[in-house]
Amino acid sequence: METYIFILGNHPKLSLAEIRAKVSGARISYYDETSAFVEAEKLDSAKVLRSLGGTIKIGKVLHAPIGAQSLADILKECPG
Repeated sequence: METYIFILGNHPKLSLAEIRAKVSGARISYYDETSAFVEAEKLDSAKVLRSLGGTIKIGKVLHAPIGAQSLADILKECPG
């Protein structure tokens, strides 16, 4: 499974419905008024984007976000 971010258009609920209908096996892990994080099998993002009228952009998430405490721990380990 891969994680993707979908930048939603003016009607986010409609955009989410389109994603559920068009992206096979999609699991929406988070969404708000502007974006949705979707877990799915590998996608051809350009092809999927052409089939969605309510999504502006699609990007593949390469790294999971880290919290402030994790970042502080990482910085403590850096030399200097």
